[in-house]
Amino acid sequence: MRSFVRPAAAIVAFAAILGILSPMRLALAQSVHATLYIVAGDLPRTLGSSDQVLRYARSHRARQLNESDDAERDRRHWNATVVTQFARPFTDRNFTLLFYDVTDSPRSMVGSPMDIFVRGNESIVASDVRMERPRFRPARDIEVVLTVRHVEAGRARVRLNGEVPRGNGSLDFTSGDPEARSR
Repeated sequence: MRSFVRPAAAIVAFAAILGILSPMRLALAQSVHATLYIVAGDLPRTLGSSDQVLRYARSHRARQLNESDDAERDRRHWNATVVTQFARPFTDRNFTLLFYDVTDSPRSMVGSPMDIFVRGNESIVASDVRMERPRFRPARDIEVVLTVRHVEAGRARVRLNGEVPRGNGSLDFTSGDPEARSR
């Protein structure tokens, strides 16, 4: 009987500690607020200060991103830079960017979460983002969500433009492959 009491007491003590730390952790994460700017392509190298980066991001904010046309359709991608402006200097080590397809009613996650590591006490952070096919598709609305400690701190939307694959309008019933029939 005694051997069951100690593990149970340890579990209760651990849960109590988590109960105390979770509200503190949540309060710290909720106090972080960020504004995201999505810029098509890369930032110019001539931008020296963070204020210049912020001014450029505000004036060149993209509502739509055009697909690269330097490769075959299935290997194309969208390049962007996400410029993040925190309300006050960001003291954590990292934050995460999540990508959601919001074209249809239930938003669905696309791509992999992207962890961005920060030196510390920065209020403006620029991150290069590459969205590749087939995970990302043209003619879709993408919402980029910034999270800190699993709590949302900011978001921005962008539309992906590009060549949508289409059939040629003819059907081949001689082929056994259903995919080949619709080409």
